[in-house]
Amino acid sequence: MDLTRSAFVGGAAALLSAPSVASGAPLSVVDPPGPPRGTPVQALQWLRDGNRRFLRGGERRLPAPSAAKPQRPWAVALTCADTRVAPELVFDSLRFGDLFVCRSAGNIADADITGSIEYAVAEFRAPFVLVLGHSGCGACDEATLAFEGGALPPASILAVVRTIMPAVSRVPRGTVDRAKKIIETSAMLTASALAKSPVLAAAIAGGTLRVAWGYHELATGIVTIHA
Repeated sequence: MDLTRSAFVGGAAALLSAPSVASGAPLSVVDPPGPPRGTPVQALQWLRDGNRRFLRGGERRLPAPSAAKPQRPWAVALTCADTRVAPELVFDSLRFGDLFVCRSAGNIADADITGSIEYAVAEFRAPFVLVLGHSGCGACDEATLAFEGGALPPASILAVVRTIMPAVSRVPRGTVDRAKKIIETSAMLTASALAKSPVLAAAIAGGTLRVAWGYHELATGIVTIHA
């Protein structure tokens, strides 16, 4: 087994546990029924096209204020809270309603983040969920140091670090580009765990959703999506 450091300091072996949703009951009556923005394949193309526009300089326009209903985002993006990571810019998505964004240190998915993503899929019909790691992730660095015997971070920072430790345990010391591999593995594990959520799993089985992970290279702006 690839478990050490006291089973991730208190036994955080599972990445997350998805909350259950009562079947048959609508989550909200605020947002009226409507078709999804597009298919999972079209959503993946939208993300890739947006990143290409960003690399060329983007459209650089200001959107008009909008409260249009219903919300039908192209995708859900779970990204790191790092100030250098801005998914609306990276995917050249400056219109309101295009991208449903959740952010947390290390792009981890606790119950609150998972519930938010489930809501976007169940209520707003988002056809794509992307867990996006990035180069130079400080949370992953902290998890690596703690996993290898360094000082444990204080307070709730430890919860973030604990969640990333399973990824650290899977990438041995001496691995080429180890830091990048840990970041990628963490994003992959989070995406895999999200895909098992009862809400997301049902949408995947029905062909209306795809869950994927990706890597954002900050130095170049290039986003690689593994879908």
